[in-house]
Amino acid sequence: MTTESWDDCFYTALIVFCFLIRGDEILLIRRANEPYRGEVTIPGGRKKRGESLSDACAREMFEETGYVLGG
Repeated sequence: MTTESWDDCFYTALIVFCFLIRGDEILLIRRANEPYRGEVTIPGGRKKRGESLSDACAREMFEETGYVLGG
């Protein structure tokens, strides 16, 4: 059975968190939306169907911070 056929059989939500570390610092953001608006967190979110984990991480990092990963 292929990955695509599993996607059709079950609803799954894969979440990615993107750790951007420089020296002894790590990038944190404040949540813009509820729940927990204003709380500090690590950039991340849901992986889209057909998207690789690394692409999902890069997309979420860009959406939430404007940083382009891997460039």
